[in-house]
Amino acid sequence: MVPKHKLDVINAEVTKMLDKWVPELSGLEDATKIEIKNQLENTLVELKINSDDLAMYAARNLGLNDNLIEAFQKERKYEQAIADWKAYLKWKKERNRERYEMEQKYLFDLKHGMHLVRLYKSCTELLETGILKVKRHDADELLAIRNGAWTYDQLLEWAEEQEKVVAALYKSSPLPYAPDETGINKCVMNIIMDFHS
Repeated sequence: MVPKHKLDVINAEVTKMLDKWVPELSGLEDATKIEIKNQLENTLVELKINSDDLAMYAARNLGLNDNLIEAFQKERKYEQAIADWKAYLKWKKERNRERYEMEQKYLFDLKHGMHLVRLYKSCTELLETGILKVKRHDADELLAIRNGAWTYDQLLEWAEEQEKVVAALYKSSPLPYAPDETGINKCVMNIIMDFHS
């Protein structure tokens, strides 16, 4: 077993290594910084590399043997599990009491159920028309769902059916297959430039 203080040292060294891999962007315009960060993130996604993978590559780069890397990996997962558990306990302690009581009564989170329905309906409309309708014409129905009008089984059955509807609409949608990333980046950069001018 690797002592905790040694794992802390390894973690600090891995963090330093990861920091070295981030390019120095000071002195660049904000728009350029955003573009570089987006390109780096897209490259990592394309390579299917996540933050845990990067940490392991850094550990290997430091010359750590497989046993130390395995211990380091387990310690990171353990620390993340503790952080997740503490976040869950904090959420549970601070959550809305009325919402909790409704969840106990109906055996699911009604607000999440309402949002599931809203998102599926918005998705369907968007795929059919290419237009996102933010102001909901079905607000009364959504509020009824939030107040317990549907059972959990009804919600699941409806969602399963909507999954099929969305899959079929996806094939015939007027929307482009992928977003116009160049146009989006240009728009974001213009907004930033307008904000800073």
